[in-house]
Amino acid sequence: MTTTNESKVNLILNQPSDWTQWFFIIQDTAKTNKVWEYIDPSKKKDDLLKLKPPNRPTPKDILPTATSIAQLDQHQLTAYNQLYSEYKDDLRIHEKREQAINGISNYIVRSTSVAYLPLIDGLDTVHERL
Repeated sequence: MTTTNESKVNLILNQPSDWTQWFFIIQDTAKTNKVWEYIDPSKKKDDLLKLKPPNRPTPKDILPTATSIAQLDQHQLTAYNQLYSEYKDDLRIHEKREQAINGISNYIVRSTSVAYLPLIDGLDTVHERL
């Protein structure tokens, strides 16, 4: 969730007539941050994509008998470094998506009327809260 979007919108879900605009803000933010497929309330929980961190490469990914990078030759080390570089890129994307989902979760709590907060109390995920 971007700070600029948050600072421009002060809509509080206070009554049923607020729902459409309030939901649009959340959906638009989620789509902009490429996380809608992780929180879409129209899907069953089991049908949602799961946000999982990427797997960190190990020397075994290059040489099945290796237990450390010291056991890799120069070509294998180059291949390992390429995998590690891709991992870092994937991890950065994962962290941005995780941050976006957390931002949306915080927005839901901050923009929901105190009268409606008991309805989402105890619900842990954005999907459940929506």
